[in-house]
Amino acid sequence: QLDSYLDKDTIEQYPIRIAINNSSELPIEILNKLQKKGANIESIQIINNQRLNVDGIGEENFKILDIYDMQTYIKCKTKIDEYIKEVGIEDLPQNIPNRDKVIFGRMCQLLSRITYDYSAISDSKEIYRKKRTSRNLVGGLLEDTCVCAGYAEIIRNIFSACNIPCNFICGFRDDKDEGVVGHAWNQIRLDGIWYNFDFTQVADSIHKFLIRDKTGLGLGYIDTQRIDSF
Repeated sequence: QLDSYLDKDTIEQYPIRIAINNSSELPIEILNKLQKKGANIESIQIINNQRLNVDGIGEENFKILDIYDMQTYIKCKTKIDEYIKEVGIEDLPQNIPNRDKVIFGRMCQLLSRITYDYSAISDSKEIYRKKRTSRNLVGGLLEDTCVCAGYAEIIRNIFSACNIPCNFICGFRDDKDEGVVGHAWNQIRLDGIWYNFDFTQVADSIHKFLIRDKTGLGLGYIDTQRIDSF
């Protein structure tokens, strides 16, 4: 839809706010075209359609809006494109068995370079404000550190760009030290089947990327029992 604006003479007159569902909807090439036309791009807003999941019952959809200036968005999008190129998706035949799982495994190994940002989980409002980047694309992609929401949002955007449906889920998990705490993870469809996937719990251990025949969330593995898509 943005292409339809490229030839309008009025493009320079108004600031532009672009709203997208994930970064795959806005290639850098489109932004470059808009810039060459003299567009004043004020912000890029990524609308994260989250699903609330509490103990598997009581689900509710809601939206979180992350706002990026154009240069920050371009840096994040460039990093996503680099990850995808490094995985070698273009070299994978479309008809190979378990193609999605192959992409998934390769991508998880690359994403393991992103460490957990323990400094961002303080109750201090000031620290939370400063560490907002750990909860969106910026922390993990540009600073190589984030918290659960950052992992989930990065994974949602990266796999969506790989044409693998992936959603952001938020809810709660049991922590042995803190009790029940807020948490974020993903639901991802691999080769036609939806799985729960909690990357936060496997960020420091590549061995836990393996799919295991167990159930549960927040335990560092994929739940291999099929779930309903949404």
